[in-house]
Amino acid sequence: MTCRALLSVLAIVAASGCVTGKPASRHPLAIGPAGAQMDVRLRKSRVKGELLEVRDTAFVILGAGEMTLVPFRGIRTARFLGVDGPYVTPRISREGVQKARLLSRFPFGIPEPVLRELLESRQQTEVAVRVQ
Repeated sequence: MTCRALLSVLAIVAASGCVTGKPASRHPLAIGPAGAQMDVRLRKSRVKGELLEVRDTAFVILGAGEMTLVPFRGIRTARFLGVDGPYVTPRISREGVQKARLLSRFPFGIPEPVLRELLESRQQTEVAVRVQ
C-alpha cells in the first residue's frame, strides 16, 4: 500500500468517527435544567411529566397537576420522550435505574428544601403515590 493510499484511508476513518449523533448543543437535556419527559402507563391510569428523581424502587414525576411517586412494580410500560432511555418494566435492572437517574432533573435526589417548595407550589403536603 502506498503512502498516499494509507493516508487517504486514515483520513476517511478519522472523519467518519467524528460524528456519532446529535451534538450536545442541540440535546434538550444538555441545554436546560429539566429532566426527561416521561409517559408512564400503569394498570388503570397514566402519569406524564418531567422525571425529577429516580429512587431505588420508584420514579418521582412532576406532572401538570401533581408530584407523583410511581413504584416500578406498578408500571406496565414507560417511555422517555425525545431521548433514548432504558427499557422500563416492573423489574427494571440496576443498570436501567442508573441510566434513568442520569436523565432526571435531580440525579442525586431532590434536596429537602426544593422538595418542600415543589410540593407547596402544587398545593400538596406530600408526594402522591400512584400504583395503578
